[in-house]
Order: sequence, then structure tokens, then C-alpha cells
Amino acid sequence: MSGFYDEQTGIDYPGRLLNAEHFILRSWNGSYYVSNPSQLVSSVKFNLYLNSKSHRMRNTEKPTARDMPGRRPPFALEVSLPTEADTFGGSGRVELAPGETVHVRAGFDFYNLTQDARRFVSRRSNGFLIFNDAVWPDTTIADQGVYAQAGKRFERGEINAAFRVDFVQANAGGPTEFFLQNAETDLDRNETNANFSLSGRYRIAEGLSLSVGVGRALRTANSLERFSDRFPSSRFQTAAEFMGSPAIRPEASLQGDIDLEIVVVGFRFGIGGYLRRIDDYITVRADPSLPPRLPLSPPVVFRYFNGDYAAFRGYRFDVRYRAARGLELRFQGAKTIADDHALREPVLGIAPLELDSGLRYLLPSGRFWADYSLRNVFDQKRVSAARLETPSPGFSTHDIRFGTRLRQRIDLHIGIENLGDKHYFEHLNSLNPFTRQRIPEPGRSFYAGLIAKW
Repeated sequence: MSGFYDEQTGIDYPGRLLNAEHFILRSWNGSYYVSNPSQLVSSVKFNLYLNSKSHRMRNTEKPTARDMPGRRPPFALEVSLPTEADTFGGSGRVELAPGETVHVRAGFDFYNLTQDARRFVSRRSNGFLIFNDAVWPDTTIADQGVYAQAGKRFERGEINAAFRVDFVQANAGGPTEFFLQNAETDLDRNETNANFSLSGRYRIAEGLSLSVGVGRALRTANSLERFSDRFPSSRFQTAAEFMGSPAIRPEASLQGDIDLEIVVVGFRFGIGGYLRRIDDYITVRADPSLPPRLPLSPPVVFRYFNGDYAAFRGYRFDVRYRAARGLELRFQGAKTIADDHALREPVLGIAPLELDSGLRYLLPSGRFWADYSLRNVFDQKRVSAARLETPSPGFSTHDIRFGTRLRQRIDLHIGIENLGDKHYFEHLNSLNPFTRQRIPEPGRSFYAGLIAKW
């Protein structure tokens, strides 16, 4: 049995229209586990959990909270957005060992997620309520899944297969009249989604292994994509408003992977790539028929919809070398290219090419270690202009970390991140809705941690 409580207050969001007045999370979890109850059954596990999240956003200290002649409206606003989200779920699984080289797992899981958010906009000087509406209208998404996995090891490799079916129900309890008029469909939706995967690894020769895999996975739409009523989304660079589509279909992704690993004279090389096609790809496009709800929002409202398909291809590589006297070198990189065939442009939010390299030193006794890392991120020029995505320049950052054992079971960790105090931002960092400047990442940061074990 376990419980968790987290409370945060006064959180400043420079890249959004509102700040967080409070964020409270309560979580409870209970599990029951049995190991080796019989010769055939290696383990049985059951789990139940409950999460309750409360979040209130306000426009305190934002420009909208001040009088501003020439703006529409010119008077100061009081904006409040309380949200609630509760999740109840559980799972169960049994693992079988019918043979030394065969393993089988079967199980189920479920969750029920309810979300509610209401927006209040008032005149700050006298508290007069201008309007209030449900941006998440008491939404519910429930999922029940069953699955089975099996694998077999051979002398020179292994093969694994899995199959899963999900039953999904979604509905909204109290939508606005505007949402009902523009939804154009029944709010209650039901889905049955089947998924599978097949993978294998084969040792071609000493120090040379090949891995391949193929799989199909369906992703059901979330509450924002189904039921949001002109609600901003942090997924996008701009503070525009987004409208949900209750009848949106799940994304169906089919992907194939191939990886090659080579080990020779202390070096470990890895190289791989993948191809992925997502049918019914969930994305957004401008809908001129929808008026924005807030007076300071951009004039265009975006609506979630199912595109034709999106095509992804990517590669990754890594090199590691263990030198003498506790030294280890590493170098890795990854790149994805993706195109949205419905809008005839790149997929929104794809990260640019990134290279990570580093050097780590570890005393043979394990009492001291030091680590230096370098991160190189390249320019991203392939952007979705139709959804207001903008290019971003590349950057490089340096981090150093140290660790030492002060005494038995007590360790000290010290680090400096962004050692050169680089002014930079990740590709999809939001634009400040008031200055239109992109929000940067933190500058030079120091941290220290003391870890005690008993």
C-alpha cells in the first residue's frame, strides 16, 4: 500500500496566458504479488490505484490583469480556470514458465478518467461576471484492455509476440450549446482497438547481432482532442484556441524497426532505423467558421480532425568505448523526418537532429565518479507553417556532474547544467503570447543532492 501527496503554489508560466495558483495531486495505490505459487506459474500480480488532481489557473500578474487603453476590452480582466481530474484504474497479470526457454504473460488493465474544467471571465474592478463556460464539459474516457505475450529463447537469439485488445468508451456530460451546435455528432463514442507486435533478435556472429520488429498500435483520442471548447493547448507554440471533435477516430500506427549491434575491441556500435505510417492521424487545422471565445486570442480557431495519414522515418546511432582505468566514452544521435499528407507539409512538433556525447570516469572502488556531457542540437527548418510552427536555431550545451561516497550508504552528488550559461530554447518552446518572443530554457543551474540508503 502506498500514498502520495504533492502541492505546488504560485507557479509562473511565462509562455502561457495564465499562471497556476495551485496544483494538488493525491494518489493511492495498492498491489498484491505472489512469486512462484506453482511449478507452472512464476508470478501473479494485482493492482488498484486512484489519482485525484486539482489545478487552478489565473491571470494574476499577466497583462490581461491590467487596464490597457486601446486594447479590446480596455479594462482589466479577472480570469479563473479551475480544473479537476480523477482516475481510477487497476491491472492484473499472470506469468507462466512452461519451459526454461519459454515465457508467457497474460493480463488485463482498466482505467476510468473523468475531467472537468470551467472558465470564468470577470471585470477585475467590480467583479462583474462577463461569462463562464465549460471548456472540459465533465468528460469521461474509460478503457478496458486484455493482452497476451509470449517469447522463446534460442541458442543464437529470441523471438517475442504480443496481442492486445482495448474497449474504449468516451462521453461528455455538460457541453455548452455552442459545442453541441458545432459537434455535428453524438457525444457518446465506443471503440474496439486491436494491437499486435512481433520482434526477434539473432546473433549472426560473435559480436554481431541483428534485431527486427513490426507492430500495429491504436491510440484513442484524449479529452482535449474530443471535447475541448476553444481551449488553449500547451502542445503548440502559439496561444490559439482549439476545438474538439467527438467523432474523432483513433490513430492506427504500423511500424517496422531494424537494429544492428557490433561489439569489437572494447567498442560497442549500434545503428538502427524505422518506418512508421499513422492512418487517421490526429492533427489540427484552422476552422474559419469558429469565432474565438476570448477577446485577446488570435483570430483563428483550430479544430482537431483525422487526417489521411502521416509518414515517419528515422534513424539512430550510438558508440560506446570502455577505456582502461575507469574511463568510458559515448556518442549517440537520432533524427526523425515526418510528413502530414493531409496538409501537405511536415508533421507538427518534430525535433531536429540531436547529438549527445560524453566522457565518464569511475574509480575502480566506486567511491568517486565524474561525468562531462555535450549536447548538440541542429537547426529545425522543416516546420508546419499552416499550424503556426516556426523554425528554430540550433544550440550546444555543456554539463558536468560529480559524485562521491562520503561514508557507507551515504552519497553526495553535485552538478552544473548549462555550464556556459547558453541562451537557448527547445524547438517547440511556446511563444510568449504578449511579447511574441520564444520562451528560453533555464540558464546555468547548480544542484547538490545527498542520498542515504538503509
